[in-house]
Amino acid sequence: MTDKEPKLTLSSVILCDDVRREDNGKDILIGVYTGDVLVPKFPISMSICLWLLMKTKGMGDFERSVRVLDPAGKIIAAGQFRATIGEKEEGFASFALTKMPLNIQSTGEIKFQWKSPGGRWKTLLTKNVQINPHFESAAT
Repeated sequence: MTDKEPKLTLSSVILCDDVRREDNGKDILIGVYTGDVLVPKFPISMSICLWLLMKTKGMGDFERSVRVLDPAGKIIAAGQFRATIGEKEEGFASFALTKMPLNIQSTGEIKFQWKSPGGRWKTLLTKNVQINPHFESAAT
């Protein structure tokens, strides 16, 4: 293992309800948000996952800080994770940031961001959160 951080290039970022890993190493993504995040009401508390697929070059450890910003730009979730790329010098690796609790107060865009130690925040994914119009019409 080396002290140098592997080079990571994001290939895919997917927001979903849950991620599970099979015994054979395959990831199962459950409840993928392909468009807007539709909710029945505001404020809303929900638990979501962010699945990342990255092209990797080099082996070693890496660390990232992550945060989620609500439509007003307020941090509604934050944390850190560490991982090791150790199987191949070059390839792909997937990571799931699971069960992030979010309390969203209003409609608008939420942003998922990360940064390396000492780095700048980079937006990984932006999702629009809206009231589900089908839920509203079913309730009336």
